[in-house]
Amino acid sequence: MLTQLSSSPRGGSTAPVSVKATTHGLHPCEDDTTAISTRSRDPVSKSGHQVTTNTETFGADMRKLSRLLRETQGTAAYRVHDSIHYALTAGAYYAMFIFGLLSVPAVGTSAFSAMLLSTAVFLRFAGISHAAMHRSYDTNPLVPVHSRRYARGLVRRLTDWVDSIDPHGWNIEHNHLHHFALGEGDRDPDCVAHQVSHFARISGGYPTIPFVVSCLLWKLVYYPVNNIEREERELVQDKGYVFPVVCTLDVAVAGIVGKLPTGSPPRHFYARVLWRWSVSMCVYVLARYVVLAHAVSYAIGTPAAALQWHLFMAEMCSNVHSFVVIAPNHTGGDLCVFEGRVAANSDEFFERAVRGSANYTSYNYVTDTLMGYLNFQIEHHSFPWLSMYGQRRAQPMVRALCEKHGIPYTEEHVLIRFVKMYRVFTGRDVQAVKKKV
Repeated sequence: MLTQLSSSPRGGSTAPVSVKATTHGLHPCEDDTTAISTRSRDPVSKSGHQVTTNTETFGADMRKLSRLLRETQGTAAYRVHDSIHYALTAGAYYAMFIFGLLSVPAVGTSAFSAMLLSTAVFLRFAGISHAAMHRSYDTNPLVPVHSRRYARGLVRRLTDWVDSIDPHGWNIEHNHLHHFALGEGDRDPDCVAHQVSHFARISGGYPTIPFVVSCLLWKLVYYPVNNIEREERELVQDKGYVFPVVCTLDVAVAGIVGKLPTGSPPRHFYARVLWRWSVSMCVYVLARYVVLAHAVSYAIGTPAAALQWHLFMAEMCSNVHSFVVIAPNHTGGDLCVFEGRVAANSDEFFERAVRGSANYTSYNYVTDTLMGYLNFQIEHHSFPWLSMYGQRRAQPMVRALCEKHGIPYTEEHVLIRFVKMYRVFTGRDVQAVKKKV
């Protein structure tokens, strides 16, 4: 039965219903049914009949699909297709990055060069590094990356992960906490709905200001600091400290020089976070803006200052690009956040992956690549180990199972999702809280 689902068409989305917003980004619901019915219309089958949600049978079918996908990963045909998808993405990255550097003018500014470099930076982070750190290619000998070696040590950090984010912190914050505590306010470090109170406090009544700042600088002052703080937090969890909702650069600085709330971790905790962030940023800046810029300048004769300026513009554009694609994945008035912990691969784990995530409408390989394959977010959170090709292949199967079992499957254009995320970020909309059954 599951193998026949791959022919199901892509597309479709739930129709959200507006809900009165609060300043906290969350809407506590009395029970499981209320949490969903206030957000989207009841799922209906193709025959027009209402479908009854059954979490247990949905989870069982998703585990069957998981086994099927894992078995398929070992076939020669799958490995060849998988390696082709990887080669095309890696080839696009190298082509755009190299041509972007070569096309930098000696005098003036080239928006074309900056956009090529920006897209290349995004592809390296969201497409290649993201999948590699999730062990998506560990079983495919045709793909030259492996999680055991990727970004390990200084040399591999410079060749694999030339980014402002610390790869070890990313592994804890994203691969473990975000994926296996999706939407849990006390554990998921990327739950925007639970961070609204922090941004409202620092906005001075103008919530759009921190939104714009986040859009431009989030991979510099939010992601790397929050990743490191989450990794450090795991080391002192048993001491009963009260940690901030989110640790941005300003929070870390305030933890050293400001007045600490009762129960906060000591100042040396934030000092260590800032020290590791500083080291990570120094490695990134030296590698990209000093070594790379001067090496390319020496090779092709373009002034190093011109290369550095275009690399900086590319960084800002890449921040916006990644923010628009990544931040809305789990945020919007039609998605849920959750209370209570669930086990990995349990019935509710798979239901949360669907109810707490949104896919983006895509049309072909080009649009998939430009979104770093993050348009398959439901499939990615259901099966984090799937590669880019695997997510695309699994999408119609997962969507068909959601329709069969009455689980709302959300898929909309990325810009529509961006607007919905903005409304939650600024307190104009809320997300329903779905409690553990």
